Amino acid sequence: MEWLWELERLRELEQLWEPERLRELESLQGPSKISLLVDQQGFIALPIDTRSTFHQEEQMEGSPRQTESITSNVLEERLLPFLPQIMLPLLPLEQGLALGIAAAVSASSSVSANPPETAKTIDSSNMDAVDKGSSVGLTDPLLVNNFNSTVSPVKTKQAYLPANEASKAAAIKINDALPMVPFHLGFNATERTLFFQACCRDSPYKPLPGQQPFPELSYRVCVGSDVTSIPKYMVCRYFNKPSKIPIENAFRYPIWSTWALYKNDIDQDKLLRFSEKIKKYHFNSHIEIDDMYTQACGGFDFDPVKFPNVTEMFAKLREDGFKVTLWTHPFINYNSSNFGVAIERQLFIKEPSRWMSAMVEWWNGIGAILDFTAPVARDWFQSHLHQLRYKYGISSFKFDTGETSYLPKQLSTFRPLSDPSIWSRHYMEMAIPFYKLAEVWVVGYQSQNISCFFHIIDRDFVWSYELSLKSLIPTVLTISMLGYPFISADMIGGNLFPNKTDGAVEIPDLELYVQWLELSAFMTSMQFSIPPWLYNKQVVEIAQKFTELQKLLVALLLLELSGEVTDTGYPIIQPFWWISPCNEATHGIDLQFLIGDTLMVAPVLEMGKQECNVYLSEGKWCSYKGKLLSWKIPVLLTDYPTDLDEVTYFLWVS
Repeated sequence: MEWLWELERLRELEQLWEPERLRELESLQGPSKISLLVDQQGFIALPIDTRSTFHQEEQMEGSPRQTESITSNVLEERLLPFLPQIMLPLLPLEQGLALGIAAAVSASSSVSANPPETAKTIDSSNMDAVDKGSSVGLTDPLLVNNFNSTVSPVKTKQAYLPANEASKAAAIKINDALPMVPFHLGFNATERTLFFQACCRDSPYKPLPGQQPFPELSYRVCVGSDVTSIPKYMVCRYFNKPSKIPIENAFRYPIWSTWALYKNDIDQDKLLRFSEKIKKYHFNSHIEIDDMYTQACGGFDFDPVKFPNVTEMFAKLREDGFKVTLWTHPFINYNSSNFGVAIERQLFIKEPSRWMSAMVEWWNGIGAILDFTAPVARDWFQSHLHQLRYKYGISSFKFDTGETSYLPKQLSTFRPLSDPSIWSRHYMEMAIPFYKLAEVWVVGYQSQNISCFFHIIDRDFVWSYELSLKSLIPTVLTISMLGYPFISADMIGGNLFPNKTDGAVEIPDLELYVQWLELSAFMTSMQFSIPPWLYNKQVVEIAQKFTELQKLLVALLLLELSGEVTDTGYPIIQPFWWISPCNEATHGIDLQFLIGDTLMVAPVLEMGKQECNVYLSEGKWCSYKGKLLSWKIPVLLTDYPTDLDEVTYFLWVS
């Protein structure tokens, strides 16, 4: 059974709260009026009285959906075990309306009408699609921080927030059918409270021309029978499924990016030396040529100074068995020969007056951004990419800088945007013809149907959860639960940009690099940029061993699961609770994961360790050493020995 509640829309309140007295307020819209009281701290508490009603939709499996009205007395029994205290901290009128939901729940709550037997606090490590400090993208679970008036925006309107309870789960679905949903989220670690905020001030979310600039909080709270029922329900009802799958070689062989070694100083000699080293150590692969191979950003051909014999260069790479992909982006800098062309054809995002193209500064200079909401801009850009493919035999592209943080704060587009993330989606859709070996960098907005590899945000080479090695598994699981099955888990060893986090050095230490490499072999895409030959022969041999393991074991399973994902939409990389949804002990596991429901991986992610803890559900498992283990109950194997050149993994037998 699934319970689905829709909290009625809470419109902008007509008056601000008065701290000297209590007064009663009502929501301005909806068939059911919600009676609210404002206290002296400016918080609105939900009173328990028969005037307040909510709507509950009950759906038994195989039966039509039924709707009934529930009084707040019943609501207290059914809903409050999940969301026991509803508060609305009122902000100044121009900042909008904020809603706080307390997540801490007593295990002794009295319940009825099939509520959970127990209720637990929401685990912030499982918050999905939330990041700190930017407006759209695919990054990390929510960072725990004290909530204040400055909140972090949700990365996608399809925020899926599982409350990991023993036998229940919940999700919050933001209503994106409205013309404007300026939705933000914060988390109070002390009070274990989630805060939702609708805010127009200092926000990229703006109403369409002619519409009232009043924000609106509108969302659904969905409750399922167990933790797997919610993601299955969300992918069935709300998420788009991938329509195709990338080519087989994308799963079988790693990517070799030029970025870490050469940054934007790449040229023909360096590229050919790089490919010779890859070939020397017998790594079958494809090469990704990164930043600044053109004369200026916005060009679509190779710099003749850096690449004097580009046709012969590509012939050599093809002869050596390499596929090649190129870095690309939506900017055209003012010093590019294409800048005047795009101005003349009106291909850029414009200033609000629509007379001038909006200029922005990014890491490679100053330029304008192509307006992919305009078909003429999309077609123009795609035609140049197709020409590159035909001219040099390019396999595909890495599509970078699609985040809305690069957009100007004030803008005008061919199709008006109530949400700047819609521009990001148009940019992603432009990549569809190149999906077979394409990579989309750190952004996605309702783009689950685009069958490219979605690359997570850059990592640093330190031993920690903060944008580094330990964050990889939680991040990949988060994105998987949001319906993105093809994920590139960043370059092995990180992005090689020192001083981004405390402890970063010029090159990853050997142990960190090896553990990162071994974990990457079990992801849907494996990518080198820091090459193993910078270390020693042992590291090269470990890299050879795990690229071979990826090809012979992991890729076969990934290809099988990829064939199913177009039908089910279920994740390929799965949390361990996917096969043990009612086992509370599995809900907090974030250092091991499943590929499908048959291959369990438990890498070592601690400095100086040569052992790991492994949780196994009941049944028969075969270890990577060929040993058969059988359990009638779940077990935790503590200090399971694992050498530096090994990863602990088990195959489920029955």
